[in-house]
Amino acid sequence: MRSSLKTTLAAATVAASIALFGAGTAQASIVLQQGPFTFVNGVGTGNLTIGDKTFLNFSCLASGAGASCGNVSYTNTPSGSFGVEFNPGAALNLACDPTAETSNCGGSRDVLLEFEVVVNGGAFRIDDFELSSNSAATGSGSVADTLEICTTQGCTPGTVLFTTILTGNGLNINLADLPCLVRPGSCTYTDLFIVDDVATSVGTTPGVAQISRLDKVVSQVPEPASLLLIGAGLLGMGFVRRRGSK
Repeated sequence: MRSSLKTTLAAATVAASIALFGAGTAQASIVLQQGPFTFVNGVGTGNLTIGDKTFLNFSCLASGAGASCGNVSYTNTPSGSFGVEFNPGAALNLACDPTAETSNCGGSRDVLLEFEVVVNGGAFRIDDFELSSNSAATGSGSVADTLEICTTQGCTPGTVLFTTILTGNGLNINLADLPCLVRPGSCTYTDLFIVDDVATSVGTTPGVAQISRLDKVVSQVPEPASLLLIGAGLLGMGFVRRRGSK
């Protein structure tokens, strides 16, 4: 009877561990709150909750003739992953045609976007980041994104984990591992701030600069305690098998 009980207990532990790992992929499709949301006076009108991740504290600041955060919206990524899709709409699009009466020749626009992503419960931590877009530039046009990943709002000095400037068509980056703040190597996190300073410009010769989609996705790994749970479950199974073979 005691041997049977141990077998059942160990099997249940492993089953729970497997379920925990499975949740890491399955929960991404569970969207409790979803967009699209917009900005009012630069402040986001709603939050996104996807699985155990909450995306919040959205802010937007626009500059340049014709740029407005009222034209920018955000929603959950359509792929079901842990991420946010921004739609700048016409807020950043510029075109120069010297022969046209209405043209943006010599113009520039800028939209500064920031949001926070928080892990709820702590079973899975954030370990990487991916950005993709449909940015396009021709002729004298240009599109650029200054990306920052930080541990505090506003990316104050000493809290920036990663920063880079992306340019050209199809702005994108895939960070397989997030760096640590104070030591070499990679680290995982439960709370991050993502900042994008997206800028477009056109010269005085024909050109186009546009972007209408900016996707930002985080991925995850199990909390170390979850790995201990799996290890304990497997160890328990091995112990039961050894006892049962005697």
